[in-house]
Amino acid sequence: MRKNKILVIHTGGIGDLVMATPSLKAIRHVFSKATIHFLGNPKSVEVIQRLPYVDEILKINTVEVKRYFLA
Repeated sequence: MRKNKILVIHTGGIGDLVMATPSLKAIRHVFSKATIHFLGNPKSVEVIQRLPYVDEILKINTVEVKRYFLA
């Protein structure tokens, strides 16, 4: 049997994350057996750590990534 994995990528601000929280809850509800990974900036990670919908949290410095690709 294949295990489902979902990666949620967030590069916006805290307000965007707050608005997306119901979506994370819905993803968890629909894909209850999936492993959900969250990739976001350090501020987002602080918020997401308090939510039960994500299994693994990964940090990325979005400022550096944007600088790299927009340079």
